[in-house]
Amino acid sequence: MYIVFIIALVILLYTLQSLFTRLYTDNYPGDKSLTTPVFAVVCGLIVTVVSFIFSGFTFSCSWLTVLLGVINAAILYGYDAFIIKASATGPYSILMTFSLTGGIVVPAIVSWLFFNVPFSWVQLVSILIIFASVLMISKKEDEAENKEEHKKHRTFFLVICTLLGLANGLYGVLLNTQQELTGVAEKEEMVAITFIGAAVISLVQLVVKEKKNTLRAFRQTKLSLIYLLLTALVSALAINALVIALDGIDTTLVYTFDNAGVLLLSAIASAVLFKEKLSKLNIIGCVIMSIGLICMSQYANIE
Repeated sequence: MYIVFIIALVILLYTLQSLFTRLYTDNYPGDKSLTTPVFAVVCGLIVTVVSFIFSGFTFSCSWLTVLLGVINAAILYGYDAFIIKASATGPYSILMTFSLTGGIVVPAIVSWLFFNVPFSWVQLVSILIIFASVLMISKKEDEAENKEEHKKHRTFFLVICTLLGLANGLYGVLLNTQQELTGVAEKEEMVAITFIGAAVISLVQLVVKEKKNTLRAFRQTKLSLIYLLLTALVSALAINALVIALDGIDTTLVYTFDNAGVLLLSAIASAVLFKEKLSKLNIIGCVIMSIGLICMSQYANIE
């Protein structure tokens, strides 16, 4: 089925994005704090070009698409900032749980309240199962050792995680809202405006922080440049595939499969490619998540 293939492609592309991002970050020759804004600028440009190709080399959109795209650009920038701050402040398992929760629940609630998208009890139970498995898959063995270190930052960490979840959810909401209000004809324009807007914000951040050294931040080694371009290209293909999927299946299912599927595949890929050891809890979480996704798929309303 066409939509099933698109959703599988989205999950694969976002998983590759996470893997290439790690390789890019590991090989970036400059200050590691600059990896995200540099990536956002390069990614914004490449996503815009790819979206222009997907649109058939035309670019025409309503004022509403422009407005939603600009707002989503700020949300995308905020998501990047929040995930970096949360990663430096508290346990990875908690931030991933908040992020995935927001990415699934916020679009589901908005679709149910404003767009009359049905939400069955089976889907609700499946999502709860997936949430439990996220915590299990994401939990690292060294988090217990850092418990006291993170405890003093707990309130700040939870606030940042909450904002992270909201940003992840609102990003999906605006993509879906644009399609619901203006139709799918402008979906590529929405993507382009979102990413070029985030690129502009990130470039301003770089200029303010680095001033005369801004161009130096973009210097790459051969390997880091390859991974940077691969990450940006995969990101461009992933977001355009995602907006196509939103046109054929309800929002809750798309974001559940996307968020949970990427986390599941990334955990497996990290164990295989980067030799990261999965604990028994991680493995059990992978199994439980697979069951939850299978349950969700049985009730997918695919067009």
